[in-house]
This record gives sequence, structure tokens and C-alpha cells, in this order.
Amino acid sequence: MGSARGSQAPPGARPCARSTPISRRGVSRPALVIDRDTASRLGIAPQAIDNTLYDAFGQRQVSTIYTQLNQYHVVMEVDAAFRRQY
Repeated sequence: MGSARGSQAPPGARPCARSTPISRRGVSRPALVIDRDTASRLGIAPQAIDNTLYDAFGQRQVSTIYTQLNQYHVVMEVDAAFRRQY
């Protein structure tokens, strides 16, 4: 499985996904449309796109720190300065 992280698109390549706002009951929320043909042509698996989005907008446990009495879960998330509220 390939990873979208750190990969460079070839010159002139179009984006694999675009964001379009949708409205429900007067509240605008973003929607993401993935161009699967372009992603496949660039060698990017749909799971890699999903993982990258989850890394950016979700919380992922990346490690566990063990001590003699406790264990601590290390959670990765994007800094609040880089997130937008919708």
C-alpha cells in the first residue's frame, strides 16, 4: 500500500480531491470528492488518502509510554492553529 505523505505529484498533475461546501439546514459543511482515476494514475491508494485525512483532522494513537505504575497513550493531532471550524 502506498502512502500519500511526503510524495510529490508529477508536474502538471491535477489534484486527486476537491472540496465543495454543502448546506444542510442552513449550516455549510465541507464535502470532499476524491478523483479515484487520478489518484490511481498517480499510484495513490484510496486508503492512503483516508489515512492522510484522518491524520490531519482526527486523532490517532501513535505510541504508548510505559512506566512502572502507569501507561500513557501518545495521541497525534493537528495543532489548533492549523484547523478551521466549519
